[in-house]
Amino acid sequence: MANIEIQSTEVQSKTVRSKKDGKEYTFFQQEAWLHDGSSYPTRCFVPVSGPASGYSPGRYSLAGDAHFVDRFGNLALARRFSLVSDEV
Repeated sequence: MANIEIQSTEVQSKTVRSKKDGKEYTFFQQEAWLHDGSSYPTRCFVPVSGPASGYSPGRYSLAGDAHFVDRFGNLALARRFSLVSDEV
C-alpha cells in the first residue's frame, strides 16, 4: 500500500491569475514523498488550506475524501483532500 511522507512543516504558496476574470488566486501546498513500492520515493505536493494548516512530519495515508468516481466512471483524486497519520 502506498503512503505519503512529510519531512518538513514548510508550506509553500503559489499565486495564479485567472485568464477568465483576471482575479488572483493563492494556493498552498506542502512538499511530500510518495512511497509506492518503487525503489525510490516520488516527490509530490499535498494541497493544504493555508500557511498554518500544514501537516507535521511523519507518514500518512489518504483519507476517505481523497478519491471519487468522476462523471465518466473513472477513479480520480480530489482537488482538496486530507491525510490520516500512520503513526500510532
